[in-house]
Amino acid sequence: MPTSNRRENTLISMFLSAYENDAWRDCIKAPLDEKEDGAVEILATRPSDGTTLAIEHTLIQPFVLHKQEFARLRETFLPIQDDKSLIVPGRAIDVFIPAGILGKRGNWKSQSGAVQKWLQCNISSLPEGESRHSVRVDRNTEFSLLIRVVAIPGYGGTLTIGIDGSQLPDGSLGAVVEKALKMKLPKLISTEADRRILLLERDEFTLPESAIHKEIEKRRRMFSDLGRVNEIWFAETVFFHSAEYVRFSLISSGVETRALAFHRGQLITRS
Repeated sequence: MPTSNRRENTLISMFLSAYENDAWRDCIKAPLDEKEDGAVEILATRPSDGTTLAIEHTLIQPFVLHKQEFARLRETFLPIQDDKSLIVPGRAIDVFIPAGILGKRGNWKSQSGAVQKWLQCNISSLPEGESRHSVRVDRNTEFSLLIRVVAIPGYGGTLTIGIDGSQLPDGSLGAVVEKALKMKLPKLISTEADRRILLLERDEFTLPESAIHKEIEKRRRMFSDLGRVNEIWFAETVFFHSAEYVRFSLISSGVETRALAFHRGQLITRS
């Protein structure tokens, strides 16, 4: 049966309001999936020249191993978020713990303490964008943090702890990405449109967009229709329900090439 995806439509409308330097701000948006089974979420038409843009959205769901690790992360690492000394005004900082270190019973308290101490010493000097940093727990234990810093003028600042799933050994992430492509690509490609965008959403801090992109690139030979998709964008919606922060990013060859960030519905960053 056709469905009414009001949340998805709101997200896509936000994206279109600033996409391509506002060229689609006044586009006519037809929610096709509300009228027809197997149709895409939105078919947008640009009044200035009649160009059409089909957008299909899907949420990359957490997978079993990540759910288990996230439960352990909540117990041991998430309290770091309560350390007010780690809040930097004007910056949203995401700290990703490597997947696997919470897979077995270990000295998680020492690991968490080492991360918090390292952040206290380095939080104010972290570069914008994604970077990796080594943290030593003891003489036998050292691991790498993936950290992303986004500058948001006028923002109070946040620190969020998550899991870097880019090196998961069991192929869990790949299986999730593959399932999403099997479900969504046929709908997108079968839509008559001048251009097509696949919008992949994540709504919790479990892994970076770069890891998802890597799994997509591994499957290009398997999914030849990917060549008919003009762009694959990512939407981070961790704070979407509170309307605080939504970020869209485009990754090419493993590097973020464009980004749009919204704070309380207003565009605050365009790069």
